[in-house]
Amino acid sequence: MATPQSPRSFGPRRYTYEALAEATDRFSNKNHLGEGGFGQVFKGSLHDQTFAIKKLRIVPDQETREEMEREIRLISYVSHINLVKLVGYCIEGANALLVLEYFPHGSLKVNLHDKDILDWQKRMKIALGTAEGLKYLHVHCDPKIIHQDIKPDNILLDSNFEPKIADFGLALKFPDPRVSHISRSIMGTDIYVDLEDPKRVSDKSDVYSYGVVLLELITGRKPKYQDIDIVNWAKSRIKQALEEEYRGFVDTRLQSFDKIEMKRMVYCAEACVYSRPQLRPSMEKIVLALKG
Repeated sequence: MATPQSPRSFGPRRYTYEALAEATDRFSNKNHLGEGGFGQVFKGSLHDQTFAIKKLRIVPDQETREEMEREIRLISYVSHINLVKLVGYCIEGANALLVLEYFPHGSLKVNLHDKDILDWQKRMKIALGTAEGLKYLHVHCDPKIIHQDIKPDNILLDSNFEPKIADFGLALKFPDPRVSHISRSIMGTDIYVDLEDPKRVSDKSDVYSYGVVLLELITGRKPKYQDIDIVNWAKSRIKQALEEEYRGFVDTRLQSFDKIEMKRMVYCAEACVYSRPQLRPSMEKIVLALKG
């Protein structure tokens, strides 16, 4: 069984590269879970538990290695029920890896678009939990953490369908020129980027991306369908939905839903994707609005 290089009673464990290679069967295809902007993710077994092990594209050099390790350790103390927990890491040579919680239910993307199991209660729980996680990053972290890549791929679901935001923390501290390009070309995340000012990163950038996720939860539509992105598709239909005329807007797979909660979520979605960033609500206000 793989053992940590430096066992500690607190903070993230530091692993050797060999230990993580062994845990993933040498990063075999059978253990490959997916790929995102920061790297590839593999399922691995450590200490009789299953984890998600991410191989980062960031290549640490001698100058940044100590700073990266310090930053990773700080990220490990960012703790909230709606954030994926960092439990370990490896920085060795040209390799940087993270050991994260593993969620067998997978991502919101898979559960919303490839399966038929998300009833209204689950969707509301996912919307509120994701908002709570973003609120924590924006308000309770000092300095605040801007996620920069909120999308259904980066919202994982536990066994109770509690959402867990993944891929936060390293984006601002260790920007990699390949990350933005790779993330948006492979995962299609241009849809989730505020095109009014795509180069300006702020908490309102995350709010916009969250609004796109809300539209997906409400409508069941993919972010882009027949060359029409979901925000532009929704613009001409949201007013009607706010008047509680939901036909042609709400996901037809929903057999029932709470009309008051639906109206709140539609209102929040419209506010989040507003074209002027300064007029979008904060995640604190979104949480309050969803709760009613």
